[in-house]
Amino acid sequence: MTHLLGAFIATCQRTLKRQRRRRLLRRRLARMPRLPVFDCGALFDALDAQRRDLELGWYELAEELWQQSSDLNAQRSRDHPLCGGAVQRLQERGATSCQYALFMLRWLHRAPEDFLTGPVLDVGDVRLPVAGTDSRLR
Repeated sequence: MTHLLGAFIATCQRTLKRQRRRRLLRRRLARMPRLPVFDCGALFDALDAQRRDLELGWYELAEELWQQSSDLNAQRSRDHPLCGGAVQRLQERGATSCQYALFMLRWLHRAPEDFLTGPVLDVGDVRLPVAGTDSRLR
């Protein structure tokens, strides 16, 4: 019986310790500043609006995105072009790779900072570097 009581008390002590730790973490998190978040949906909306303005289908858009680096593509014949279906499905996924995002941002002439939500600080000029047809943004 003493053994069971000791085990019960030890379990209660562990539970209380975990609860105190959780309360402490919640207080610390509440004091932490919120960080800006990249809004992939807003990037996709901007891409889709520009695509519609230019009356492009998804596969035509993918070709335009890919041809931004046409000279580099010609040198790197093993690289795979962008897929129009994959670009179209980005909205459903709600996420994208940084590589796809850079293709899209370059085509839109926009910086990633244009698509941040939450508390954003002004850090000055955020334009992406100009990339010729012989290069890609990384």
